[in-house]
Amino acid sequence: MTKISINFAKNPLDVYDVVPPLGNDYHLFLQPMDNSRLCDLAVRRMPQNYRVTDARVLGMSNIILNQNGYASLENICFNPNISDKVIDKEEMSFTAVGKQIEFSTNAETTIDNAVFIGGHWNFGHWLFNHIGRFCFISDELRKDATFLLPTSLTETQIEMLKYFGVESSNMLLIKPGTLVNVRQLLVPQMPWHSISEFGTWWSPGVFKELRKKLGLHTASVTNASRKVLLSRKNTRWRRLVNEDEIYKSLEKFGFEMIDIGTLSIKQQFELGQQTSCLITPLGANSNFFLNLPSGANVIELAPPMEFMNVTGPFATASGLKYKQIVGTANNTPGIPKIDQDYFVDCSLVVHEFCSLTA
Repeated sequence: MTKISINFAKNPLDVYDVVPPLGNDYHLFLQPMDNSRLCDLAVRRMPQNYRVTDARVLGMSNIILNQNGYASLENICFNPNISDKVIDKEEMSFTAVGKQIEFSTNAETTIDNAVFIGGHWNFGHWLFNHIGRFCFISDELRKDATFLLPTSLTETQIEMLKYFGVESSNMLLIKPGTLVNVRQLLVPQMPWHSISEFGTWWSPGVFKELRKKLGLHTASVTNASRKVLLSRKNTRWRRLVNEDEIYKSLEKFGFEMIDIGTLSIKQQFELGQQTSCLITPLGANSNFFLNLPSGANVIELAPPMEFMNVTGPFATASGLKYKQIVGTANNTPGIPKIDQDYFVDCSLVVHEFCSLTA
């Protein structure tokens, strides 16, 4: 077993070379999401892809060493300060020795040309941190490349990759503890991420671009007749405790209650294209909005919380009409505030639906 010591640099420009993604395509520029001062100044950032010569990708992580043994996490992973956004929760090969981080490798492989996509167990982060990277890769940049992904991806996540031209023949699923040496590695821009001093950034243009790449941009809301309430009954946390009661109050308007976890990606796309109004509890299922035709209505039912309120701007950037209804948390002892089950008044849901569709 080989141990590799990791040196970190804050600025990725000190570690990696920059490759222009798609020219000066302004609609893909990034903008601040939660820094009010930068928002007021209308600051924009050009996307940056990184080229790493003689790169070393360390297992199922976002840690990529250059030829001098340095890595940077800013603009590479969603948030450098959250461990599972840096290292996959199934990767156990990293240890801290004093202030030094070491990676222990038990397997090694070498490839010539690769694109780093990475992955995450949370479907929203998978979509808008990792799948979204395909929006910044031209045909020339991806030519003859192998796509690097963690072996922890689910079948549903792997199924989605096919829509971006990634098949078993041109992907490498990295196993825990594996060192991947790449002679020329491309790391595309992550379209939604945090930067330590400047808060969260996102690329609004990515949402319509993703819909286009997935073939979801041609459906018309005038031809969409289904009304859908998504279920979170089978989740471990943040459950809508009166979900059945809300469904009964909506049934007379023609709503169906569906657990999208039982559907394939193709079936989810088809359902979304037929849906004119979506009501969804906050969670990974909220990301179903991406499948809806432009102009459709989205009503999100949420517990009281200070963070994670991103569905609104994301749905709006996708050309949808969005409204959030905040409920009341159960306040169960021992459960973090963000994971509390909650209740939403049925009459508020019916009123909002009638207001949106009047």
